[in-house]
Amino acid sequence: MLSLNEIPVIIKRVEVMKEEQFKNIFLSNMDIDKNSYDYQKILMTNIILYIAGSVFFLFFIVNTFINQKVFLGVVEGVFTIPIIYIWYQLRANHNVDFASTFAVLTVVFAALATVFVSKAESFSILWSFTLPFATFTLKGNRDGMKFLLLFYGILFPYIFMNVGELFSWIEFMRFSAVTIVVILIAYFFAKIVHDAYNLLHKSHQELSHSNYKIQSSIYYATNIQKSFLPPCDVIHQNLYNSFVIWQPKDIVSGDLYLYGKNDKGILIGVADCTGHGVSGGFMTMLVGSSFKRLRHKSMCDNPALILQEINKEVRAQLNQNRKSALSDDGLDMGLCFINEEKNVLTFAGAKIDLVSIQNGEVTTIKGDKQSLGYKRSRVDYEYTNHSVKIDQQSFYLYSDGIIDQIGGERRFLYGNKRFKKFLLTIQDQSFDEQKISIHQELVDYQGDEERRDDVTIVGFKANK
Repeated sequence: MLSLNEIPVIIKRVEVMKEEQFKNIFLSNMDIDKNSYDYQKILMTNIILYIAGSVFFLFFIVNTFINQKVFLGVVEGVFTIPIIYIWYQLRANHNVDFASTFAVLTVVFAALATVFVSKAESFSILWSFTLPFATFTLKGNRDGMKFLLLFYGILFPYIFMNVGELFSWIEFMRFSAVTIVVILIAYFFAKIVHDAYNLLHKSHQELSHSNYKIQSSIYYATNIQKSFLPPCDVIHQNLYNSFVIWQPKDIVSGDLYLYGKNDKGILIGVADCTGHGVSGGFMTMLVGSSFKRLRHKSMCDNPALILQEINKEVRAQLNQNRKSALSDDGLDMGLCFINEEKNVLTFAGAKIDLVSIQNGEVTTIKGDKQSLGYKRSRVDYEYTNHSVKIDQQSFYLYSDGIIDQIGGERRFLYGNKRFKKFLLTIQDQSFDEQKISIHQELVDYQGDEERRDDVTIVGFKANK
């Protein structure tokens, strides 16, 4: 049974489907800028040909098989052939001028048919308005005026010869005046619209070009950021049972994973900086540079002390020690030091926890509830080291990107508890398989929802 939570998703999919069907039927699936005048021209041409072809085909069916007027039905069926051919030329060969000319002739033919069948009264009401606007839209002002002069050159003699039956002289003059006024209004209206679309299209092209340059710059920035991060194969050489998931939300990430090896052991961690995208990317470069410098100092086996130093450096580099500082940015971090000789792991966290799984049990080692670098972060705060005896456990560090992701049937947050349960279910898998499983779990849960934040997850076993 359909639930209420599924209705918005279904509506969204139907809207996307309708848009695709509309493009397929009326725009011939052409890749056309919606801000261009050609878009309106092709759209209207398609609609006219589609309606004309459908009407003639319907008349062909009705007169041939229902009214038993075979001759009339065949004639109407024959009329559908050129329409289908012209529409094919537009859709397959993109012959826009050829198709738009035929569309105008179709409107002209419909107008003449209305005049001769229903007399000039219906024409004066409907076609004197419809025809000029359609013609100028499809063929432009100059060519459109040629079509109208030809059309009215055929029509006015007919009206003039039947003036005694259809109109008085005053009515005829009124009809002529209204027709001229409507043509002039349509002419200048089409010119204004055409100029407006050209201006809009030009502005759109300039914006697109500017956006392309910005996007190119950002894409190049992500190459710099990736080069700045430790290579996963280097991590894999020293932590064979490990994986790294690093997925930026907006090309450049505000998350980073940390790694360093020295004579004392291995440092590995995760940092979640303020924001994402370009602003977050700047923060990762600052934090990563500080970490690379500190990991070679005597404090390299003391994660708590490294966190304390990064807290001081970020505040100092961004001048956030002052009340007048323009920014208030910082980060959360979880950092582990693996002492391979003593077989001990030391963890310190700044609002990031370490999750350990062994023998079907999940253990969470809490980090301190004090972020790094912000104005409100105490410069003298001493972070806490937690030591764990290494015994075939699986360890996980992750930013809040996955647990804060909205999705599922009820559109709730994925949540920390759910993620820990999921990690428990994949413990029999290798770390390469775990990486694939976690990625698929995130994709499945996210569904049609937008990614909310950068996602970084590091999993490892400290034993070789």
